Amino acid sequence: MAKHELVESIMMNGVLVPVTVRPVKDGNYEMISGHRRLYAVKEIGLERIPAIVKEYDDDEGSIRCLLKCVSVVLQFASFSVIL
Repeated sequence: MAKHELVESIMMNGVLVPVTVRPVKDGNYEMISGHRRLYAVKEIGLERIPAIVKEYDDDEGSIRCLLKCVSVVLQFASFSVIL
């Protein structure tokens, strides 16, 4: 889904799938998955986004973030091959 399509979808339907974050030491949160949804929500001007908070340590958080990125790349790669 292209960025403008995601923005339109969120404007019409809201965020259907929460982002995943983990708490970090300074009291903030680190994004694990849902980066594109977060950018779309910011573009619309919303101040909040539904999130699932997971208690991942640094290593597990990094691994899960990397695995999510790789899975997205593979989905786009396989989609391109089908076209």
